[in-house]
Formats: sequence, structure tokens, C-alpha cells
Amino acid sequence: MKNKSTPQKNLDGSEAGKSRPISVTEKIGDFRGRIPLPPKCDTTTSDEVLIRTAQKAKGKFRTRENFLEKLIAIDSEIWNVDSDIITNEETEEFEVTVPTNMAQHVYNTIQKLRIPCDVIQESVLNIDIDAFPGTRRICLRVARFGEKFKRFDAKLQRLVDPPELGKPIKVHPGEESKNIRLELSCSTRYAVKYCLTNGEKYTEDVLDDKGNVLHRAGDVIWSDYCKKVQVRTPCEDQPPPPALEPKAGGKIGIHLPKLPPNAQHLTLWLKRDKEGDPSEDFKVFDYLTKKIVGKDGRAIPIWDFGRYVELKLEPDVEYTVKYSLMQNDNWHKSSFETSAKTMPLQPCTL
Repeated sequence: MKNKSTPQKNLDGSEAGKSRPISVTEKIGDFRGRIPLPPKCDTTTSDEVLIRTAQKAKGKFRTRENFLEKLIAIDSEIWNVDSDIITNEETEEFEVTVPTNMAQHVYNTIQKLRIPCDVIQESVLNIDIDAFPGTRRICLRVARFGEKFKRFDAKLQRLVDPPELGKPIKVHPGEESKNIRLELSCSTRYAVKYCLTNGEKYTEDVLDDKGNVLHRAGDVIWSDYCKKVQVRTPCEDQPPPPALEPKAGGKIGIHLPKLPPNAQHLTLWLKRDKEGDPSEDFKVFDYLTKKIVGKDGRAIPIWDFGRYVELKLEPDVEYTVKYSLMQNDNWHKSSFETSAKTMPLQPCTL
């Protein structure tokens, strides 16, 4: 019977053929083949929301000043001449960034101009990296689930698409760690990794077994990448609004935004507002009967439902619509509300 061989030990106690994470206090002369410690990551939602018009609002209002004038006329407490509205010339849309606690009020005033809007809240990913002693640069890469890694550009403070290489993060003498703050999409899974360099360069070409050049003389020597860390960004504090599409015969199409992956059930809420009639409370779309009922309607199972539903409603009536989601067996805050008026019935023509 053959004896079981024991792994060969290096002088530093590690097994031969295996790299190991290096302590940040360990003195390192050569970074090649070294594996840094995994980064520490935590996520939260941004405290601001971007509200962006859709359907080329600039074409309707011509200028930012005209758009703002209309908004001030609707609510001068929310809007004033100093309101920071940005004109995106490329998309021909107006954009405004507001605190989350003001977002619904701001959104409501824009809705009164019959302009559809996108409401976007991003998440904040904080990445803490412990660097080797002597580190001069960090190359940080982040990948959305199912996509290729992108590099973080320290000058632009954002991820850049290939073939852009991105400017590495500079580490000053004496610094032992770095914190990087990234704004990313909510309800999304990401992978994070990085490598380090102390600025040393290869003195001659490095070839593989087939003679192909892996590194040229003068190239910067980088460590190996650390072990990838996976993070999932949180959901929005308040889900974005649905898009409403009035159709002939009093019908209204409801387009839902992309839903988070852990969404289980959805409740559609509708409020009728007809001139001359008393104000009504929100009612529920019942999934089984396909009717608008009181607050005891049955929720829509996400797995049996797309992102579009069409309802037959009363013609020539204003409806306000919102939805709420069940995630991980808990109901969450309702979405932003949005309004639209159903079309009047058209007389039949012979």
C-alpha cells in the first residue's frame, strides 16, 4: 500500500502551488502572484431620487424656463426660479434631482402637465480595501450579474466600459486602506474584485510555456485579483411608478417597471376621480375576478403575470394608479402614484 503523500510546505508555511491571502501588515517586496484580502462591502439606498421626463418633453415646452414657469404656476411652494432643472440635450428631456422625502410631491406636479416621467433611485455601494504595505495603485473592477467586469475610473469616479481601462486608484505613502463609493442600480447583484501594485515593473519579457508574451519589459507588476465578493443592492425606498396608456373604449394599459427578483405578489391600486363626484379612496384590482373591488382583492402572483395589464374602466374619468409588492413574504411601501384620464366613448359611425 502506498503511503499518502503530504503537501510540500514552503518556508513560509504555505502549501506548494497555492497562493494565500496576505496580511496587510506583512512586508512584501514583490506583488506578483500575491492575493489581497477580499474587500469589505456594504450597501444602502441613495438619499436622492432622479426624476426625468419622457417622450421628449423639450419639444413640447421648448426651453427649461417655459417648463419651469408651468411648474411654478402649479405649485410655487415646491418650484421657484432657482429650482435646479437640467436639460439633457441628447435625450431632449428635463431632469431634476430631489431628496427622497420630496420626490412624490415633485413628481405629482410634473404629472399635472401630462408629462410621463421616470423615477430613478440608485443604491450606494461602499467598498473598503485593505492595501499591502507599499501599495501605490489599486485596480478595482465591478460586474453586474451576467455581464463582464468594468473598471473603476478614479478620475471620473465611475465604472467605464471596455476598451476604456480606467485610471487606477492612487494610494499615498502611509495609507493602509481605501474607501470607494459607487452608485449602482437597485435590486441587482454585483461581483467586486481588485488587484494591487507597488509600481515596480518587469525588467524583461515574461513568456508562457508556448513562448507567447504574457508581460513585456516595462509593464507594471500587479498582484493577482482578490477573491470575488458578491453583493446585492437593496430595493428602492419607494418603487418607481407604472406607465399608463389610455386606450379606446375606456380601457387603460398599465406598464410596470422592471420588478426586483425577489418580488412574489403585486397589488394594483386604483382611485377614481370624476369631476362633480365625491372623492374616492383607492380600491384594488382583484386578480381572480379581474374587477375593481374594495381592499380585500386578491393579489397578482408575479410568476403568472407579465409587466403589462389592461383594464376596462369608466370612460372619460381620471384614474390614479399605484402598486405594492410582496418581497420575502412581506408587503412593502406602495409605488409612486401616477394618473391618466381614460378616453371618452366614440359614437359609432355607419
